[in-house]
Amino acid sequence: RMQTVSKALRCTVLFAAAASVDVTLAAESRLDELLQASRRQQAELERYREELARIESEFGPFDLALAEVLEGLALTLRQGGDFEEMLAVRNRRLQLARTNYGLNDIRVLPLLEGVIEAQLLMNDWQAVADSLELERSIRVASLSAGAGSQEELLDSLQRQMQWERAMVIVGASGDRSRRLLELRETSETGLDIAEQTYANEPIALAQWRYQHAHAIYSLVAAMNSSDFLAVDTVQRLVREDGPFKLSRSAGRFGQVFNLSPSQQYVPVLR
Repeated sequence: RMQTVSKALRCTVLFAAAASVDVTLAAESRLDELLQASRRQQAELERYREELARIESEFGPFDLALAEVLEGLALTLRQGGDFEEMLAVRNRRLQLARTNYGLNDIRVLPLLEGVIEAQLLMNDWQAVADSLELERSIRVASLSAGAGSQEELLDSLQRQMQWERAMVIVGASGDRSRRLLELRETSETGLDIAEQTYANEPIALAQWRYQHAHAIYSLVAAMNSSDFLAVDTVQRLVREDGPFKLSRSAGRFGQVFNLSPSQQYVPVLR
């Protein structure tokens, strides 16, 4: 019996040793694959940078031939997880297009999308908001110049509203009231344009009316919440619109706030 146990132990040890060798070999193989991939990526990055230098030397730093090479460089950086440099490259590509086509030419919008993608990867939420505002301003300017359509502008406003709603939910507490007021402004602009665009399409227009109503409801709900958001929202609204935008209507929303030492207020929108 002892011999049987001893043989079993030896077999167990041998199997464990063999498994350990297999794990080590697999780890070494994986490490070798990663090193080779890193070398290939570095070689590709160097190739793109050399091509950029060649084009700049021959045609100058603003030649449109740079755009394709810059995008190749950005995609390689994305694959390697270098999102910061990817964003810098995408920004350069956008500025290149705006220099050649014009600041507000709609042909720059696909390049702006690339910038937004990089900003999302960087978790730079305010930069995304700024880029969506830039998209909106380009749409407005292009429309004034006879390019694009009101429907495309409404699509841009829709994206901007979706982002502002998201920022109300996940943004910092001190930033939420500002986002709510931005959402109100964007929804008002969208509704004005929708009333012109969908005058004979009641269903499409109703969607924008609902979104504007929801934005106003969110603002009123924040003004009557039970935390600092209420005070901050009221103060921002007074600064932006003046005190005449507010009413003191005790009991209308069922929540009273001490916003001054001498009076109690229930802020509501007129």
